Amino acid sequence: MVSQGNAAVRTSIGLVTTTQTSALAAIVTAGVLESIQLPRLIKMNSQRLSEAYTRVTEWLKRYGLPFVPATGGVYVFARLAPHAQTWADEDKMIARLKAARVLVSPGQSFHSREDQKGWARIVIAVEPHTLTQALTRIESALKLGRAGIEGAVGRSDKGTRMSWKVVKRKGRRRV
Repeated sequence: MVSQGNAAVRTSIGLVTTTQTSALAAIVTAGVLESIQLPRLIKMNSQRLSEAYTRVTEWLKRYGLPFVPATGGVYVFARLAPHAQTWADEDKMIARLKAARVLVSPGQSFHSREDQKGWARIVIAVEPHTLTQALTRIESALKLGRAGIEGAVGRSDKGTRMSWKVVKRKGRRRV
C-alpha cells in the first residue's frame, strides 16, 4: 500500500525529485546534440580526457599508488592512503586534501571493501592547469615529496598514528 506512512516510498520520491533536469539545461543539451560541431566536440573531449587520465595515472605510478584502470569516464579511483586501516584514517586523508583545497570523494562513499580503506575518487575532467595544481597540492598535503612513499595515513594495531616514511626510489625522477 502506498501512503505517507511508508518510509521507503517517501525516500524514493525524495531521490527521484532531486535528479530532475532544469528546462535550461535540457535546451542547452539539445542544442549541443543537434550541433553540426558535435563530432568535433566529442573528439576533442575524448582527447582531453585521455590526456588527463594519462597524466594522473602516470603520477600515481610514480608514487606507487594503486588505482583502478579505467576504460572511460571522468574519474580515477586511486588509493591515496594505501596503509589506512580505518575509515577514520581515510577521513583524515580526505581532510588533509580539503585543507590543501583539493576536493576528492572518499572511497567509503563508493562502498569500498572493508579491507581496502584509503581510496578516493579523483575527477580528471578539469582544465590541464587545474589538474597540475591539484596533483601538486596532493603531493604536498600527503607529503609524497620527491622520493616516493612507503607509508601513508594509517594506524598501527595500538591505535597510534603511523608516520610517513619517505624512501628513495631508484631509477625514478621527478617530472
